[in-house]
Amino acid sequence: GSRGCRRAFQWRLCLGRQPRVHPLLLARAWRKQLEEDPRLTKARIAASEGLSRARVTQLMNLLNLPEDMQQIVLNPPAPLENQVFTERNLRAVASCPDRKTQVSRWQELIQSPGFTSHH
Repeated sequence: GSRGCRRAFQWRLCLGRQPRVHPLLLARAWRKQLEEDPRLTKARIAASEGLSRARVTQLMNLLNLPEDMQQIVLNPPAPLENQVFTERNLRAVASCPDRKTQVSRWQELIQSPGFTSHH
C-alpha cells in the first residue's frame, strides 16, 4: 500500500505519477473520480493517497478558482509562461468569498513584483 508515503514528493511517486503533478490537476482528477463513483469519499481518496482528509479538502478547494483562472494556471499565456503559481498563492485567491474579490486578488498576484522571480 501507500501507507509509508507520507511526504509530498513520495506519495506522488508511490502512485506512479510524475514527481510534479500540479495540485490543480490532482484536484480535478479527484473531482472526476468522485463524480464517477458515488461510493468514493474524500476520506477514501485521502487513505489511498497517504494524505489526511484535510489535505485532500485543501487541494480540492483550488477548484473554487474560476475556470478562466484555472486555465491560465495550467496553460499560462506568453506574458505569464515563466511564472510560478504557488499553491499558497492559488489558495489565497480560491478562498475569496466572491468572484469580484478573486479577480482583485488575482490581479494583485500577477502584478506583484516578486511574482516573476518567485520559485
